[in-house]
Amino acid sequence: MRVLVTTAADPADPEAPGLAAYVGALVRAWAAAGHAVTVLTGATGAPTDEPPDGVRVVRLARPHLAAATWWANRDRAAYDLVVDAGSPRPFGATRWPGAPPGVVVVPEPVHRGGSPLRGLRHTPVVALSEEAADAVRRVGGQRGGTVA
Repeated sequence: MRVLVTTAADPADPEAPGLAAYVGALVRAWAAAGHAVTVLTGATGAPTDEPPDGVRVVRLARPHLAAATWWANRDRAAYDLVVDAGSPRPFGATRWPGAPPGVVVVPEPVHRGGSPLRGLRHTPVVALSEEAADAVRRVGGQRGGTVA
């Protein structure tokens, strides 16, 4: 499977806590299982397009603004799945024109008002905590989310 993961966290940083650690472990496991994984993330001063642990990492300055443009200039058939792990605000990658099926990862903390989550009503969600799952349910998210 060819997977695109969008995240503001840097999964290539072995010292990173929270969402970055979760996403990092997930993408490395997928790559070890033979999946082609590309992570689209923010600039951290590290070189772009390096393949740590078999995962291609593309760093963009201001990733929430630049990601949709990056997507528009790619072969949209190059990916089978989009995982949007934007934190605390999803990238909206599951709604990009021509995007393959996708899922949104909702970490802690989640905004109490739920405004970044309102667009997820028709998108599968993986909530990383009960608090995140409750926030997804409050805005009418699909099946209230799943706690991983």
